[in-house]
Amino acid sequence: MKKRLLKSLALAMSLLGCHAGYGQTIDPSFQPTTLYTPASITSVVPQPDGKRLVVGFFDQTDAGSRIHLVRYNADHTVDQVFTTNVAGLQGNFTNSISNVRILPTGKLLLIGEGPLTLNGVTRQDLMVLHADGTPDASFDAGTATSSGSARVSAVQADGKILLGGNFSTYNGVVRRNIVRLLTTGAVDATFNSNAIFNSPVADIILQPDGRILVAGSFDAPAGVARLLSTGALDPSFTSPFSTDAAATLLGLQPDGSILVGGLLEGNNNEANYLVRLRPNGAQDLVFTYKVDNTTYPFSIANRNDVTDIVMQPTGQVVVPVTIGATQATELLTRFNADGTRDATFAVPTSFGSVNSLQQQANGQLLIGGSYFRLPNHRSSVALLTADGVVDPAFNPQLLRFGSVRSIVQQPDGKVLAAGEFDEVNGVRVNNLARFNADGSVDASFTVPVGPLLRMEKISLQPDGKVLGIGLASGLNYNMVRLLANGSPDNTWSGPKGIHVSNYVSQFALRSDGKIYVTNGSNLELLLANGQGGIAETGFYPFVANDLILTILPLPDGKVLVGGQGLFLGLGSNQYQALARLRADGSLDHTFSSPIQSVPDTEVDELFLQPDGKIIVGGFTDATYPSSLPYGLFRLLPTGGADNTFTSSLPTSGGFGWVKGLALQPNGRLLVAAYGNGLLRKMPDGSADVSFRDAGFNSDVEDVLVQPDGKILVAGSFTSVSGQPRVGLVRLTAPNVLHVASAQLDARTQAWPVPAHETLNLSLDATARPESVQLLDNLGRTVLTQPATQATLTLPLRHVKAGVYLLRVNYADGPITRRIVIE
Repeated sequence: MKKRLLKSLALAMSLLGCHAGYGQTIDPSFQPTTLYTPASITSVVPQPDGKRLVVGFFDQTDAGSRIHLVRYNADHTVDQVFTTNVAGLQGNFTNSISNVRILPTGKLLLIGEGPLTLNGVTRQDLMVLHADGTPDASFDAGTATSSGSARVSAVQADGKILLGGNFSTYNGVVRRNIVRLLTTGAVDATFNSNAIFNSPVADIILQPDGRILVAGSFDAPAGVARLLSTGALDPSFTSPFSTDAAATLLGLQPDGSILVGGLLEGNNNEANYLVRLRPNGAQDLVFTYKVDNTTYPFSIANRNDVTDIVMQPTGQVVVPVTIGATQATELLTRFNADGTRDATFAVPTSFGSVNSLQQQANGQLLIGGSYFRLPNHRSSVALLTADGVVDPAFNPQLLRFGSVRSIVQQPDGKVLAAGEFDEVNGVRVNNLARFNADGSVDASFTVPVGPLLRMEKISLQPDGKVLGIGLASGLNYNMVRLLANGSPDNTWSGPKGIHVSNYVSQFALRSDGKIYVTNGSNLELLLANGQGGIAETGFYPFVANDLILTILPLPDGKVLVGGQGLFLGLGSNQYQALARLRADGSLDHTFSSPIQSVPDTEVDELFLQPDGKIIVGGFTDATYPSSLPYGLFRLLPTGGADNTFTSSLPTSGGFGWVKGLALQPNGRLLVAAYGNGLLRKMPDGSADVSFRDAGFNSDVEDVLVQPDGKILVAGSFTSVSGQPRVGLVRLTAPNVLHVASAQLDARTQAWPVPAHETLNLSLDATARPESVQLLDNLGRTVLTQPATQATLTLPLRHVKAGVYLLRVNYADGPITRRIVIE
């Protein structure tokens, strides 16, 4: 049969980036990205005059940009004078301001951790502002010392300030876990509780008679105590709890009864989460609500010192609780006077978590938190009626920069990006956007609002549909499939595996269209429509004793599974962090790697090279000392260590665990990681000194190489090399593409055209061929074969008809051909 040279694929032949140069630069032809998403709210505090203070870390608001504190008027408009005055407020960390207390004088006490600076005034942990937002330089409290912090607070009617936390001295004065300050900030010498609290204080509230209720995990008294105004124990109050109790939240009812929340071990050793005490400390058994694993298990805490147990005029109480699995969408619960749960309380089901709960003077509830998903809202703060209904009139815009966690390139050159963002370059989106080749947003791709709050991973199917997993309103990771235009795919049945159920933490596409899914503990196989189970797929679920983090389908139908801890095989076989499964889900014992026998091993990322070798990003104590916690490994196809590969990552610069790997056409490896890291490794694993630090100011999460050699990088960064780029940037770099010689190209032949059951190859033996690879139109490997001789035949009997890319990997670089299989 006459040999016919197939037409060369015009792929990656641009000489861009191959000129002499050092390092990489931002590609100016890709539009700069700016992404926003609703910010988490640290605290939201009502003032007596009806105004509201909102604390967080905001990159953009309806009051301006890059601010920590916003005040809204009673009519919901921005208090512009106040906001202008506090615009320069600076702290060290996102949560450097945790709470605001309203002082009797109308001044504001900011409570946080670390230095606070405003208009030239710097204070540690505590700062007082005048009512207009300007700093009060006369107040200087110093700080908790001995490596402690004081963030729990209460303000007395005389203006004195009670602080609790975990400390042994305050501003040089011995005070154990609780202190009282004068209005100037000086330690009040008349208040001393040094001998009482042997563990941190979690909450403080004041009784009308001046006595002080304190909650914590201290032993004597256990969990809750009442103090006199001098700091001495009140002998008329006795705690009913055992020394194992940990009280985290207090509430005081009008009749003097005390509500206590936390993990409350009583003297009868029964665990309660919410109890009511009589004024003398005895448990009120009329309040019968008791939590166990069969009713309403929840956690309750005084988050940021701005969470209250709200006492309503009806005698009902509203508690900021995280309900267990049977009520996963509720974040606030109202109890009747006898402790029974009030089912009429209309809490929206679209809240994520509540960090702050307080009651306004008019009875409305003011809440702030994270991942609120309210219609037409762009913030995680809300005003509720007394019965839990959202008041739409209070609708602030409080945003932070978004981030991108996963990127995929389509065959047409457009790029899909998924992460946490509701706006890209002024265009409203829903955590998933499609970009044109120049970086502009593709308006033809529109994802409907809901149900995902954040997307962690996406993958493109051969038919153009998009699979993704994301954080849903119930704070579980769900799996969705979208059509090529972004609309929901109604044929998707969702993951219905025996173990995985509706929770998916990771997935991977197999070449036959089936989908591997895991909930972290079990691996299952779904049909292309999302249905699963042994009867449908013939795949027996694989059970990991610890955590599955990454899945890599192999061209021969087997699959690699990586993660953390022990993986259980058949019988007594156990492997550390890495296993290979056969197509039916059984453990493949022929895969043997040194990683599998080393304790404390973690595999975070897996990548298959064209020659069948496996790049592993992770950690193992046997290879790296504790000073170098993360690394790269390369394994042979059988699992053995590839000793020709230098396994090393930087020991400095905060380089963390590997999140993304991409192989360039010239065989160099791009490594993306947490900790501001984007590195390039030579084919032997050594550092590529021509690829310098690109200057990411935060974590890198994913990376891909485009056909022209340009590099797309995704993450949570907001600047690159000092230039504003939020979440996504395109780089140009030298030493990306390999352009083979014309002679080598001509000496690589393949026939017949079109191919049917076999494809014959004639290779250049002098150029040292290593392997041949068949890739589908999405770049996924469907067949790999070692090139052990100059002529060989590829079996195509099990390859579907279509257009494929044939890649011949020589020692000096690849040669590619487009072939047609019928």
